[in-house]
Amino acid sequence: MKKLSLSAKLLLVAIPLGLMCLVVTAIVWRSLSNSTAELTRVAELSRLSILSSYYASNMGDHMKAYLLNPSDEGHWKKKESSDDENVKTIAKMKTLTTDSELLKIFAAQADFDEKQMNPQEVKIVELLKGGKTEDARKEYVKLVLPLQAQYTELVQTLVKKTSAAADLEIAHVEQNTRTARWTIIGCLVGGCLLVLGFLFAQVRAVTQVLNTTLAHLEDDSADVDQTAKTV
Repeated sequence: MKKLSLSAKLLLVAIPLGLMCLVVTAIVWRSLSNSTAELTRVAELSRLSILSSYYASNMGDHMKAYLLNPSDEGHWKKKESSDDENVKTIAKMKTLTTDSELLKIFAAQADFDEKQMNPQEVKIVELLKGGKTEDARKEYVKLVLPLQAQYTELVQTLVKKTSAAADLEIAHVEQNTRTARWTIIGCLVGGCLLVLGFLFAQVRAVTQVLNTTLAHLEDDSADVDQTAKTV
């Protein structure tokens, strides 16, 4: 049976080693890709929650401006515009999560806005349009301000939860990155050790063959010398 050449043996070692590296690379790549996608999702969720907080603040500011200057209905229109944008922002956030706690906050916001905030704000506007500015301001301080504080608390809870989720995912991605780095390093080191072990075995085998050959040559040389002396 014909023996394999050294290059053939090296190829037999290199092929499974290469396949192993490809498999490890694919697994690491998939893990990092999934982590990146999840990080993008929670980062967008956190951004939108901050945007919702901004719109909520704008609604309060424009309402106050309208109370101070009832003749300028532009403030009320800006308040309604911020309200609409906030509704759209919350709708976007709903598509980015299945977290039960966040969904409860979204539902609470919608319910609070529809059943408590809007009716009271409409009442204030009717008083202003009816020329009852002082009554409108009293009602605002008595009813709307406490409601705005409660709504702001809901929004801040949302911001905190989404920010915490983003921080947690960042830590998760960092952990995955470290794991991937050490996995790749381990794969490379293992491959190098395997090749070095194979080369060492081959060198040892060749050395043994050479030593045996030299021993035979020495024996043959001694026989030749002995024969020459006898002749």
